[in-house]
Amino acid sequence: MGTVEGKKQEKRRALLEAAYDLFLERGAAKTSVEDITSRAKVAKGTFYLYFQDKGAVMQALLGRVSYQLLSDACEAVEKQTELENFPDKMVAVINHIIEALRKDTLVLKFLEHNFIWPGLDQIEASKEAEPLMRKLLNVVLTSPEMAGRTEREIYQRITALGSMCISVCYTSVLEGKPDNIDNMKPILYDIIRRAELYREDIAVAAIDQEGVDRVTAAQAADELLSLKGVKASFVVFPSGENVQMSARSLGEVNVQVILEALGGGGNSTTAGGRVENTDVETVKSRLLEAIDAYFEK
Repeated sequence: MGTVEGKKQEKRRALLEAAYDLFLERGAAKTSVEDITSRAKVAKGTFYLYFQDKGAVMQALLGRVSYQLLSDACEAVEKQTELENFPDKMVAVINHIIEALRKDTLVLKFLEHNFIWPGLDQIEASKEAEPLMRKLLNVVLTSPEMAGRTEREIYQRITALGSMCISVCYTSVLEGKPDNIDNMKPILYDIIRRAELYREDIAVAAIDQEGVDRVTAAQAADELLSLKGVKASFVVFPSGENVQMSARSLGEVNVQVILEALGGGGNSTTAGGRVENTDVETVKSRLLEAIDAYFEK
């Protein structure tokens, strides 16, 4: 029985490895099931014993590559015993992944924006997901800022911030947009370090780094909004002598009304604004006052 199961796993592994090599060489669109089975040296019918279609192979490979990158990053960060707080540990994990992807752009192109984080509910149904999730949580659970938070809350914060950074990595490394990755990393890591919860359900990130554009700020606001319990998110960032704001809401909080107090506008779930001739901390302080006024009216 063990031998039969072993042969099954061997064939599945051969199909995955063949598909991965072909996807890197030609791209998924130009690779057929026949190409995969020919490279793996198995009959075409064998493919469908393990995968429903080419999309299922792609999903399995995305998980496999993502999990390996995460596992390597976690192992590297575990050795950096000088790191104590959550932001520094999170930055170290993301930086390790970004550097690995920068060195291997073929893998980065393969992943595109589809980096898969092991799901708490095991949506990916991978045997590798649970131990990897545990490894990732163990990296940050000892951070003093995480005291009193549930594993789900911590993990959602990790994946939201991590997804934002890796998505920016793709366009920054491959296209140099909105800037090269060396210039973008300080901005991304500043967002990680400065993101905070206000009034328990409002995420606010005030970024001091120059170079943030509207696209990056909007993406950061979207990712912060995905954190458990967060009803609205605000990103404040410098733009020359002015300060800009980007806001998102799930609908319960009207971000348009809040930003109108600072001269901004938009709609109830997506808003933005600019305050001239000022600094980030001043605008952040005014924003918090506007949030308080909104809830206390």
